[in-house]
Amino acid sequence: MRTLCLILFLLLSESINNGSLAQKKGNTITREEINRMSPAQRDSLYLRRRLDKGKLRLQNAKKITNKNSVTTLDLSYASLKEIPDFVYEFKNLKTLNLSNNQIIKIPRKLNKLKKLKHLDLSANKLANQKIIIRRMRRVSSLSLEENNLSLLPKPFRKFRRLQTLNLSNNKFIQIPTNVARFKKLKSLYLNKNCLVLDGQSFKKFKPIKKLQMKECDLNYITDNFWQLTNLEDLQLNGNQIKIIPKGISQLTNLRSISFYENKVQEIPLELLQLKKLKIIDLYFNKIRNIPTEISQLDSLEVLYLSFNDIFEVPETLGEINSLKELYLHHNHLRELPEQLQNLNNLKILHLNDNLLDDWPPVVLKLDKLEELSISHNNLQDIPDDVLDIKNLKSIYLNGNPLYEEGEDYKNIKDVFEERGVNVLWPAKEEDQEDLAQ
Repeated sequence: MRTLCLILFLLLSESINNGSLAQKKGNTITREEINRMSPAQRDSLYLRRRLDKGKLRLQNAKKITNKNSVTTLDLSYASLKEIPDFVYEFKNLKTLNLSNNQIIKIPRKLNKLKKLKHLDLSANKLANQKIIIRRMRRVSSLSLEENNLSLLPKPFRKFRRLQTLNLSNNKFIQIPTNVARFKKLKSLYLNKNCLVLDGQSFKKFKPIKKLQMKECDLNYITDNFWQLTNLEDLQLNGNQIKIIPKGISQLTNLRSISFYENKVQEIPLELLQLKKLKIIDLYFNKIRNIPTEISQLDSLEVLYLSFNDIFEVPETLGEINSLKELYLHHNHLRELPEQLQNLNNLKILHLNDNLLDDWPPVVLKLDKLEELSISHNNLQDIPDDVLDIKNLKSIYLNGNPLYEEGEDYKNIKDVFEERGVNVLWPAKEEDQEDLAQ
């Protein structure tokens, strides 16, 4: 769906510039035609559009006369096999994007770009190829994503000021030991590598503050992992982890943690000891209970617990006054505890796709609430008190069998309209029939 939307966006952008939706060999490509395409066909169309735009960027870059004024150069999707010589004439370049090409070698001349800070070489063909780089003194961000790498090429070790390194979508099975050479490294991305953490020492990577290991086929976390005591942001999305180990309590600097789409069955008390946590993402797991001790997280601002098997919410959740966003949709909730009215800073609350038969009274007392999703429950009316939520900007009511007759319902609709509140109402029966056809 995301790919389809992006294709439509690109095509519609062209329609504005060219006066038509899009041209393919003289014929207009319609939305209906795109909808009928297979995923492979849509991907092919998407790639062709990207390559066309990449070639145009390359042509425009060649025509630039005042090269000293340019600090950012995007030559992605330009079908390059090597870095063009004219690139080295941009003496003040700080950001160079060479991603999604077919570059097989990095020459010594790259050192001419003495002000370069951000270098993107992702999706090229750098594995086992010729790379000649002297020490790059200023480069702080490097992406080598999707290069079929199993080892970090030695020349890149000379990027001594590197702070961000992206090694995602390669063939690493462990964190390359020579990453430890980057003494200033703060952010490391290892997504989509088939990692085996057993036997890996993490102590040498202690300076890292942000670590992503999404979709790495991880089944568990080894004890050595807790040596990363400076971690502030840990993303382990899309793995097969069932248990969050007790050792996580050692990561006392964590501010954000995500186990999105794993197989976690319970929230350990040790996780709730991390006082600096601001964001917890446990979407798409198998959690049934929220511990009452969750109130210990007195700095928590965002809590994602949607798509689990939760049947009730503990009263103590209402003690987290710092909470601004709470996502509980797609669970099995029938009611909410009264104590949640104490969430004085809550701005976003998602309760859709639960088992609510009645409006939770607590919702009507959340004065700072700006967005409420309570769609796809079994609500048959909407209380007048909902108008007392003065800061409400969006409310989603679709998928409920609301009784739409009477002055009360009409008055609520009129007031919402007057305030400019974005409302998604339940579709009328005739509208539902039209959608089904």
